[in-house]
Amino acid sequence: MLRKKSIIRARLVARSKKSSQKPNSVPARREGNRQGEGRYLETKQFSYRGPIPDPHTMNLYGQIDQNFPHRILAMAERQQEHRIDIEKIHIKGDERRSFLGVCLGFIIAFSALIGGLYLINAGRTGSGFTVLIVETFGIAGSFIYAKKTRRKDLDDHKE
Repeated sequence: MLRKKSIIRARLVARSKKSSQKPNSVPARREGNRQGEGRYLETKQFSYRGPIPDPHTMNLYGQIDQNFPHRILAMAERQQEHRIDIEKIHIKGDERRSFLGVCLGFIIAFSALIGGLYLINAGRTGSGFTVLIVETFGIAGSFIYAKKTRRKDLDDHKE
């Protein structure tokens, strides 16, 4: 998670005729020949990644209330535990779907095998052999496709 924090401060700066003006400054107001104080707006932007702010910001939160840094850390720990739990659920779901796919694939292949053998036994040898050949190529094609997909995923994951 990318968080950004901006601090905007307005400063009054006394300027003399010899000092150079800063690029973000507003020209000083002139009264007669005298040059007055110039005002300019200074913007600082900090960015950091993750649920925990940088130490300086944590210190500022601690100045507001001493419990804020502890609460922020506790929130980050709860968020990490939640993400781990979600990943566990996701992995278990993938395993369950994979097992179910293998079981259903076996049932379909076994049914086609039984159907092909029944057709051959019933005297329809052409139809029976066609079912067996189509089933064999279908299963082989499925395994080849799955192997190529896994290999591609591993190659992509390595990069």
